[in-house]
Amino acid sequence: MYDSAKFSADLKAGTVDTTLLGETMNFSDEYKKGAVSAYMKIIAARNKATAAEPDWAKYSETLDADMLATVKTMVADEIAKAEASLPEYTAELDASFAEFKTAMNGPGGLMEIAKAREVAAQTGLTDIIAELEILKKDIAGVKDMTIAEILESEPALRAEVEAEIAEHNWAP
Repeated sequence: MYDSAKFSADLKAGTVDTTLLGETMNFSDEYKKGAVSAYMKIIAARNKATAAEPDWAKYSETLDADMLATVKTMVADEIAKAEASLPEYTAELDASFAEFKTAMNGPGGLMEIAKAREVAAQTGLTDIIAELEILKKDIAGVKDMTIAEILESEPALRAEVEAEIAEHNWAP
C-alpha cells in the first residue's frame, strides 16, 4: 500500500508505481481506475509540457509563414492547456487519496468496522467456549445422575416433562 509521503514524492518525480497505486486503491474498482487514469493524464500532460521544441526551420520549407505561425500557436496552446490541467489532475488524485484514508481510518471507516466485528466475534467465540465447557461437564456426569438431578439442573426440560405428564402424553 502506498504511503502518502512516498506517493507525493513519487508523484512529483513522475515515478509513481502504478501497480502499487492500483493495489492501494484495490478496495474499489472505480477509485482504482480513477487514480491510475488521473496519474496517466498527469504524465501525459507533463510529457506534452516537456516535449522538445520542434525544428520549426524544417517546416518552414513546406509551410508558408502564416501557416507555420498558426501551427506554432496551436502547439503553444496545447502545451499551455496541458500545464494548466496538471494541478487539476494532481488535486483529483490527492482528493481520492484523502477520501480513501477517511474511508479506511475515519469515524465509521472500514478499520473501525473491522475492529468492532473482531470484538463481536471474539465475544461470541468466548460465549461458545463457555457453553461447551458446561456441556462437557454435563456429559461427563450424566451417567451418574438420576432423572431428578437432571430435571433439577434443566428447568426447561422439567417444565416440558411435567406438561407431558399432565396431558397424559406417554408416547415417545
